[in-house]
Amino acid sequence: MKMTKTIYFIFFTMLISALGFAEDGSVYTDREDTAEAGVTEKMKMSEKLKRQEQLDREFFKKQKAEYQINGKYEAGDNLIYDCQDEYFTCVNKISFEKCVEARAGQISLGEPSYTCAPLK
Repeated sequence: MKMTKTIYFIFFTMLISALGFAEDGSVYTDREDTAEAGVTEKMKMSEKLKRQEQLDREFFKKQKAEYQINGKYEAGDNLIYDCQDEYFTCVNKISFEKCVEARAGQISLGEPSYTCAPLK
């Protein structure tokens, strides 16, 4: 019988502790602090993720701007057709303008073939 009372005592002590009550009947406030800390921690993590995403976007934007397709062109948003090697490629604004100037010069000289054709 004494063993049963001990087991019940331990059980109820654990139950009261799990529910967040102190021995004097007051409610623990640690759980509220923990909840607030959890929300704050989630906000900090969210800010860190946003910052990391921004850094990633900047990194890839820089990589894209500096990406050299081949010896002739750098990658970008402007479409041209390379008439010599016969392929389409997206180039940056500088490469696009060089293509426009080269084609205009070749047309004015009456050359039979052109190096490239600016499309967009």
